[in-house]
Amino acid sequence: MRRLFLLLAFIFSTTLSYGQAKSDTLTNEKIIKMVKSGVTDLLIKKSIDASKHWRFDLSSDGIVSLKSNRVSDSIIVTMFDKEES
Repeated sequence: MRRLFLLLAFIFSTTLSYGQAKSDTLTNEKIIKMVKSGVTDLLIKKSIDASKHWRFDLSSDGIVSLKSNRVSDSIIVTMFDKEES
């Protein structure tokens, strides 16, 4: 019985952390939202550096979308650096 409880507790905690990671994942859309909200490049770059979960689209189409939404080159470079880490 104790093993079953421990197994269920483990599954429950893993499921909760996966759900948090998914909602906390930094994406192109979230970067664009920060830019449009007036968040400075410095703060956005710090957010990228501090992020534990990210999924950027840095394909040519992704970069065009970022640039058309006024994301600076320095932020895009930081996104590339994060992808390489």
